[in-house]
Amino acid sequence: MVPPFVDALPWTDTEQGVKVLYNFALSSTKIVPAGSIVRSFYVRPVATEAPVRVMGNDEKRAQAYSRQTGLPTDGPIVYASPEVTAAIKTAHTVVWPNIASFRASLDLINLVDLRLVYMAPDSKDLSDDRLSLTDGMLLAEKEGAITVLATVKGSNSDRARLRAGDRILALNDSPFSGATATLVAFFAEYQKNADQKIGKQQPYRFRVLHADATAPVEVTIRPPPSLTGSLIDQ
Repeated sequence: MVPPFVDALPWTDTEQGVKVLYNFALSSTKIVPAGSIVRSFYVRPVATEAPVRVMGNDEKRAQAYSRQTGLPTDGPIVYASPEVTAAIKTAHTVVWPNIASFRASLDLINLVDLRLVYMAPDSKDLSDDRLSLTDGMLLAEKEGAITVLATVKGSNSDRARLRAGDRILALNDSPFSGATATLVAFFAEYQKNADQKIGKQQPYRFRVLHADATAPVEVTIRPPPSLTGSLIDQ
């Protein structure tokens, strides 16, 4: 990633811990809000046992009386693997006090399947979300604009020559400025095309103001394969 992930993240050291300066996107559905305290990074190990669902006593009795077989399809999933359970417990307990601690951690792990544990402002519950950058872009709401913080080498955004500091002014026919310059608005527009079947998807047209330019330009990114299409379509 250029610049490196730790250097690109919008955070700072404070007396309360590592605090997020402004909203940034871990994925198209997970936005870390400004003011969050970031606690740790980790990668979940591969489970050695299949996940199971824990049922209450009432549900167990209902299943026994109905003579149903197999696991129910709803309800919370609990990982039976001791490796996964231990990794989650450790990640939710550890609090790294400064950015230097996070920097040292990435010397031991990589960005593949990386998860971020953080606590949003005014929340008493931890959030545990996976890093999954859309088209290889780390995006944030910075100074009233949707801004590229970093791009992954070899990704769609890298091939489109998007770079840190670039501002996304519009996606397809939807402009982003003022109150509409939010990550929620950006991903809502992005998802409209992503949800289309393969063959109906159109290239994404970005209007971008490069960090070193005075006039915006249009760049195009080819859409990824859609989950609504078939393997044959891909």
